[in-house]
Amino acid sequence: MTRLSLIVPYSLNDAQIERTLLSLLENRPSGVEILLPHDGRYADPYRLGGDEIVLIECDRGTSVVGLINQAIHASCSPVLQILLPGTTLRQVDFDAVIEHFDDQTLAAASPVMHVGPNICFGIDPHHLPKKTIHHLPDSLQSIPMLDGGCYRRRTLLSLGGFFDRGSVEVAELDFCLAARTLGLRSDLIPDCEIDAPVEGHGKRPHPYTVGHLMGELTVAYSRLDSSDIETESIITSVGRIAGGLMHPSAIAQRLGWTLGLRDRSLEAQIRHRIEKAIGNMHPLNRSQTDHKLPNYRMAA
Repeated sequence: MTRLSLIVPYSLNDAQIERTLLSLLENRPSGVEILLPHDGRYADPYRLGGDEIVLIECDRGTSVVGLINQAIHASCSPVLQILLPGTTLRQVDFDAVIEHFDDQTLAAASPVMHVGPNICFGIDPHHLPKKTIHHLPDSLQSIPMLDGGCYRRRTLLSLGGFFDRGSVEVAELDFCLAARTLGLRSDLIPDCEIDAPVEGHGKRPHPYTVGHLMGELTVAYSRLDSSDIETESIITSVGRIAGGLMHPSAIAQRLGWTLGLRDRSLEAQIRHRIEKAIGNMHPLNRSQTDHKLPNYRMAA
């Protein structure tokens, strides 16, 4: 029986893909499958498909998030872990990962991520725009980033997969906001340590585009009934831009965020997404979503 599915979405950097696959194949125990969704451009030079990994061919041009979503639907396990190309295992007890999810209230869990000299523990759901947690107090709940993140498959299917607008960062923020809105519980798995590449995971959208989408998402979630998510004022946001003049990419993302907070074009889509998730998780409570979105801890 397959207990855990490891998802490695394809990127055009074959060296990064091979680094990750080698790390997994050297450490994989029984009951763990490796899925590699790709857009038709992976040549499988070592003929790993079929025996060692499951290749999932998707349409040309599918985004990284889209590849992950298709692998979620194709997986055979109740628990999933995502590893972006170039990420390797430092110390992972896969049995400990699976045992964490014996708690049926747990929706997701974060590994300990090493990025150069920094150690990250996930996303802080109470500070926006998205910020990673470098020092984790015992009382603080972290939401996993996509890279290394462990998820209950049923939870992701209830949400219809990750929010796909072509950006990993946007998908991460959406899951963070959705988990906070739905009261889903997340945890840290100290027995799971990974190394993420300092150089990143290939080509990324322009920082302004990412920031704008983050702002749109955040204001959409903040306008849900019973939401406790608050957005900063335009004055505060502009002040933060002025404080980041030494970092052009940070300025671009913050500018996008500031303007995105004024854009409500995602509001209907996000409301439908959350209402559908509530209906999928608790079919008998579907009628509650007609009037008010409950903000309570839900089973994953």
